[in-house]
Amino acid sequence: MPYSSVPPANTIGAFKVPAGFTVTGIIAVSTDIDTNGSPAVTLSVGDAASGTRYLSASVIGQAGTTTQTLAATGLLFLNTVDTEILITITLQSATAAAGTLSLYLSGFMAQ
Repeated sequence: MPYSSVPPANTIGAFKVPAGFTVTGIIAVSTDIDTNGSPAVTLSVGDAASGTRYLSASVIGQAGTTTQTLAATGLLFLNTVDTEILITITLQSATAAAGTLSLYLSGFMAQ
């Protein structure tokens, strides 16, 4: 997903998970999208009911890193309806740089 100076509190729809999908993990990978000496950008991942359900104020964009730490509220969360996964810029870059964010939710389908 391309990033370039997205204002704070801007929410981007990433993808949808189907009803019955239970989340067991997350992998988020970002390039360095804040090149300032004191980077500030933070990202959250969630849904319409909770903007931080899966990832809360992650600093992965500050130096171009990876996280696999799923927020406690997202672990084994059962999506009972088709759900759009949302990325929110919770704090804007001090010095924005174009880059990419890759996001993966892992889980299983209930039968």
